[in-house]
Amino acid sequence: MKDDSVLNAYAVRDVHVQTGSFGTHCLLVGSPENPPLVLLHDGAWGGSARVSWGHLMERFAEDYYVIAPDLLGFGESDKAVFFDRSTYSFRIDQVAALLEQLEESRSINLVGTSFGGSMALRILAEGSFNLRRVVSIAGTGGPWKTPAMLETLGFWDGSRDDLARVLGNLMDSTSSDFEDQLDLRLASANTVGHYRAVQAVSVSVPASLRQTVKDDWPEALGRSATCPVMLVAPNGDTLFEPEWPDRIAAQLADCTISRIDSLHSPNLDAPSELLDRIRQFLNS
Repeated sequence: MKDDSVLNAYAVRDVHVQTGSFGTHCLLVGSPENPPLVLLHDGAWGGSARVSWGHLMERFAEDYYVIAPDLLGFGESDKAVFFDRSTYSFRIDQVAALLEQLEESRSINLVGTSFGGSMALRILAEGSFNLRRVVSIAGTGGPWKTPAMLETLGFWDGSRDDLARVLGNLMDSTSSDFEDQLDLRLASANTVGHYRAVQAVSVSVPASLRQTVKDDWPEALGRSATCPVMLVAPNGDTLFEPEWPDRIAAQLADCTISRIDSLHSPNLDAPSELLDRIRQFLNS
């Protein structure tokens, strides 16, 4: 690993790109000559590229050209949501448009955490991206949520103290980084429009108007996945059923399950160990 003086040479560049009808904020780190690595952030209150990946972007940039977008509804990207399609599909279109605008046509490494991990698997199943390797960190593609996920992450009262409760499900509250992460996440959560964009998925619908949408998940993975996949399963995760990685792996021809001692978000809870595991997988 390069020393700190070299790491500091990898300046994080903020760019704003028009992706279809919407504006996307993106962080770029490292040399464009390196293999591309797309990082997708979590979907908890205050999630963003900087919030999820601030500890790791510069380290990844030693070997990769890092592309870390703020997904629609989050960070500095437009606060837009759609109600007539899945929460993944319009953001997948956003990432595809971003890569096109960046003129990035090479095979990409794709890494996502939590909601971003689920999105990475959905991109894999879609089969329209040029993927080299995919890593999902505590992202199931949607199902197998525990009651704790629905009860603790579905609500935030807007205060710092209550956001600390939410964050305590993602990382160890006794960590020396907890307060800094909380401040960073709170600032992102206060971005105009963010609360409404995230809360929108919880809007109740009268029983007479509810519709069942067919979703053949995770079987869809088996029809489209053609690249190696790593599933990072935190041992201390209380938000998903513990068997989720086995259910995903059963649909994939080339899948590695990597269990790690952390809460739901090892990118926050155990960043150095996670970095080593992802590097080993991507470079193998």
